[in-house]
Amino acid sequence: MSPLDANRIRAALDADALGWLASLEVFDSIDSTNSHLMRKASSASIDGCVSLAEHQSSGRGRRGRSWTTARGRNVALSIGHRIDVPAPQLGALSLVVGVACAAALARAGLPGVRLKWPNDLLLDEKKLGGVLIEVVPQKQPLETIIGIGINVARSSELESVGVPVASIDDVHRDIERNALVAALIGAVHRAASEFVTRGFAAFRTAWNGLNAHAGRTVRVTTPTTVVEGTVLGVAEQGELMLQTGDEVRLVNAGEVTLRGAD
Repeated sequence: MSPLDANRIRAALDADALGWLASLEVFDSIDSTNSHLMRKASSASIDGCVSLAEHQSSGRGRRGRSWTTARGRNVALSIGHRIDVPAPQLGALSLVVGVACAAALARAGLPGVRLKWPNDLLLDEKKLGGVLIEVVPQKQPLETIIGIGINVARSSELESVGVPVASIDDVHRDIERNALVAALIGAVHRAASEFVTRGFAAFRTAWNGLNAHAGRTVRVTTPTTVVEGTVLGVAEQGELMLQTGDEVRLVNAGEVTLRGAD
């Protein structure tokens, strides 16, 4: 598998993304690409700053979970982007990024990626990757760090995570990581910019079309309760819509599992 190469990534970027890009750093090993950008944000704007790593020693997922990054066999990508919207609207950003990632993967030769609310990428109902959004504190306009992790090739680390996982090379062995990273950067930049100007309404139909759990009964676990219902889609601000008996409930946070699944 070809190593990540900043020059090859730059050469594959579209003109719009290249004009927006402020820096592109590729690390052999780092604690976390998201943590790197957060440290950088303490002294400067990170809008247009992108970091990647062949290996992360302390990669993070949602709700503080670790994210396994086998050396040279994943995409561990963090994108700094200014998101000039009211803070309450930021909850839908992970859904927007999910739509962008699915589109980038399809353009790179991997159609069929589906989305699990609020931030997972699925392939054949197994976890292919995920999105982690972090907000830089005390920055106006708001700046975010958009973390994206994607399994490209299988590894012993990936097999040990304890949940069903997928990798790109399960179905496609010819996707080149540098081209994929460039496609992801371009797609996320375009989507984030459109989100600022048009809101989640511009992405709601696309997300619902990629919804892996549409019409299925799920359990949503929150810190205070467990809700079961049939997934109808996502609402105007990105909340999950569940049919629970005669009521439609909106859920804005929680862990989603198919009813009956471990």
